[in-house]
Amino acid sequence: MPVTQQDVAEAARVSVSTVCLVLRDDPRISEHTRRRVLQAAQDLGYVARTALHAPGGVHHLGVLIAEGSAHPSADHFFGEVLRGVTEEAERGGHTVSVAAFGGHDLPRLVREGRAHGLILGGNPIAEGVLERVRALTIPSVFIGRYPGHLSLNAVLTDNPAGGQLATEHLLGLGRRRVGFISGDPTESFMNDDRLTGYRRALHLAGAQPGPLWFARGTAMGGVEGGARAVHDLLGSGADFDALFVAEDHMALGALRALRERGVCVPGDVAVVGYSDIHLAGLSDPPLTTVHVPRRRLGRTAARLLDDLLTGRVEPPLHITLPPRLVVRGSCGAVAQKSPRPPPASPHPSPPAAPTSPEV
Repeated sequence: MPVTQQDVAEAARVSVSTVCLVLRDDPRISEHTRRRVLQAAQDLGYVARTALHAPGGVHHLGVLIAEGSAHPSADHFFGEVLRGVTEEAERGGHTVSVAAFGGHDLPRLVREGRAHGLILGGNPIAEGVLERVRALTIPSVFIGRYPGHLSLNAVLTDNPAGGQLATEHLLGLGRRRVGFISGDPTESFMNDDRLTGYRRALHLAGAQPGPLWFARGTAMGGVEGGARAVHDLLGSGADFDALFVAEDHMALGALRALRERGVCVPGDVAVVGYSDIHLAGLSDPPLTTVHVPRRRLGRTAARLLDDLLTGRVEPPLHITLPPRLVVRGSCGAVAQKSPRPPPASPHPSPPAAPTSPEV
């Protein structure tokens, strides 16, 4: 395992950002601290990557997307994220490269040291990749999801709050048996978090949970998984008057299956999805859903990465963006103009200790 800046920081009893500033010969660092850091680096055999020394303050940002999420069927999710990254990078005078990755190997962009910092997203990300990223001597930011057992930088949407928002909306419409449909919670932290929000809303309202259905394995998700969920629930005689579906593709499948079984939406069953993909507004009826601010995720991640590269903040940091409900026809409520979400905190705080999932 290569020696990292974290190792040097621990040996010199300073922060990682201080090590970074010393290696860049920043004049703000005292001579005493500089000597201590350089001595620790020499003792440990640390070798600084040449990519860290960006001429003129211009950095090259690498955006890595897990191969499963880079597929065209991903509904342009990371296209919007990338748009936000490139907008913010251009504003800062930086450049961007994009690469897909899979398995346990990082792309050549990283192996050859051509990136000063990384933004990583998509699902699934193998455990081996997480460890390799953690061992790098360049900063990285995870986007949209976070492996809670590791201390890594991340820009997230508040999935528990989003799940709670969706469920409270259905309860507020007078629905009393709200079911939950999701991909496999063991395959995704996001599914787990949205289930947590669903359960929290029911608990606060004193309501009983409706039927639960989980796709077992990633192959059971998507439109077909949502359709299968509805056929299974109706076939079992499950009693529900609303469904919170924790992913929009599955919600579209649920709408299709309800129509095939002669169930009126939203008259008999109200449906709310999650993500606000492009197809959500084109379904019949149009899908009410929790909006994920993809472009804003990209801009915020690029801004955080720039702050890490310049030593303005110290890792690990989390920035959480608030959810927003987009009301359309599938829930039976009158659509209203959604308020603008509050801005993300410009001074992100260290992550709280991971909590155990409720599954």
